[in-house]
Amino acid sequence: MKKVFMAFLIFFLGSGTATFVHANCFPSVSLGEYPLGEWSDAGRTWVISDTVGSFSDYFTTQSELETHKNTLMAECSTKGNEVIAAVEQKLNERKAGLGAEFDRTCTNTLICPMIRDITIQFQENEIESEIDRMKSWYESRIGMCQSNFNHMFNTMSPYLCATD
Repeated sequence: MKKVFMAFLIFFLGSGTATFVHANCFPSVSLGEYPLGEWSDAGRTWVISDTVGSFSDYFTTQSELETHKNTLMAECSTKGNEVIAAVEQKLNERKAGLGAEFDRTCTNTLICPMIRDITIQFQENEIESEIDRMKSWYESRIGMCQSNFNHMFNTMSPYLCATD
């Protein structure tokens, strides 16, 4: 059926008017971008996030693309660790202010002094758990980011026209 259809097209359109071009290679390729994700407080009064790479970065040779891949893989770690540090700082600032926050919101003079220390300790433990969860999550995102750019390099580099 396919041969009949093609023969019909050639007969109807003429052999010189219907040309189909299949691209075997591209003059430049991009490795794209990878969002590291975001972390925020419950009220979303602060949100910390970052992205590695850009869809507007194009490269024309295998060596340029490989250098860029290596740069992006290192950037995954650098930016990921910067985000971890920024989130940890925000959470530690919150932890440092727990005593003042408790004193401002707990106004019962009989009960507040009795529960102050245990309440603050509980909240500090919750923040420490949040820091641990956040670090684990971003460390896995860093690994996924690096894998993404390695995969994109392996996928896109065979399609470059220039071979260095």
